[in-house]
Amino acid sequence: MKKRYQEFILNQLYKNIDIIYKMFHLFDFSTRKYFLMNIFLILIMFAFLYILIDFNDEVNDDNTTSKFAYNSVPNKTKFQKIFNKLYLSVSTMTTLGFGDIYPIHPLSQTLIALQTFSIFIAITEFVKL
Repeated sequence: MKKRYQEFILNQLYKNIDIIYKMFHLFDFSTRKYFLMNIFLILIMFAFLYILIDFNDEVNDDNTTSKFAYNSVPNKTKFQKIFNKLYLSVSTMTTLGFGDIYPIHPLSQTLIALQTFSIFIAITEFVKL
């Protein structure tokens, strides 16, 4: 019984790794002419994910939501929320990370790490060509 469970876990892990592998190959990093388009797509995709997880959250008195903290950045209107997530995606992509918007929830921290890793892979593939 224990062996079946271990096989099941390994199969699930393999499926998850395979999904991640296929996800990274959706973006064609093999040609230089699509490099900027791929970077733009990664930027927009992660900004959209940030918007999805934080759009309906109310801003607390200490200028935080359940997923992100906004030090001195206003985040009251819908336009400000969308702009802030685009700004966060760009500052993460360029590895500037000013610290005015930062993740405080494990989900948002994981997304930030995945975006950084995706950009690292894209630039590495671009340089490798």
